[in-house]
Amino acid sequence: MVNMQLDDKNSKNGIGFRKKIVTVQGIIALVLVALSMILFIISTFYSAHFKGNADAMAGVLGILCMCLSALAVIMAADVLKKNESRQIVPVITIILAGLQIIFLFGLFLAGMAI
Repeated sequence: MVNMQLDDKNSKNGIGFRKKIVTVQGIIALVLVALSMILFIISTFYSAHFKGNADAMAGVLGILCMCLSALAVIMAADVLKKNESRQIVPVITIILAGLQIIFLFGLFLAGMAI
């Protein structure tokens, strides 16, 4: 796995802190969440174009969004287990993907109730 090194160093007194890495897996998880959000926006406009009577393509895009978000959560949780990695990217990924999964699942349940 390729890792990018970030140097934590205080320039005033030259104290070097422990080096932490930003993993590529964490960045890929964040990109998956972004892709999932873009696909959701596309499916929303697609469904709005047909005034809510879109074909199965809108549903397939919604399910694909949910699967991509779930995959991103799994990848980000794996990065969080590593102590030597920076935690901000996977935490942002888990928050965004978790909110999107909750929203998509709520939308799915609301659609079934209609």
